[in-house]
Amino acid sequence: MKKPGTDQLSLALICLVGVFVALQNTKGLEGTEFSGGWLTGPLLWMAEIGIGLFLLALVVAFIHRRVAAAIGFAASLFCLPLYLYFTAPVPFNQIFGFGHELKVQPRGASNGTDGR
Repeated sequence: MKKPGTDQLSLALICLVGVFVALQNTKGLEGTEFSGGWLTGPLLWMAEIGIGLFLLALVVAFIHRRVAAAIGFAASLFCLPLYLYFTAPVPFNQIFGFGHELKVQPRGASNGTDGR
């Protein structure tokens, strides 16, 4: 059996990092309102598919590098919408919300009391 090269090991390491980042971002979201929403539900579902693809790419990295790279790229594309939603929810909703209005309080606004 041939010893894995540095390129295979680095690809496997990148896929492993992708799994950990995706798991960290989806931790605690399953079974919440986030998983059942019409906009956020598919985002979580896509991220879960991305985690599976990252794991598949991790295994395939030691067999076929190019195929593993393509699978890893597809996995990152599946996880990207959830990351964008967490990074900038209002612009994401304006682009993909299709008429759904996201209520965001202005900076410095309180929860209905004027502090007196």
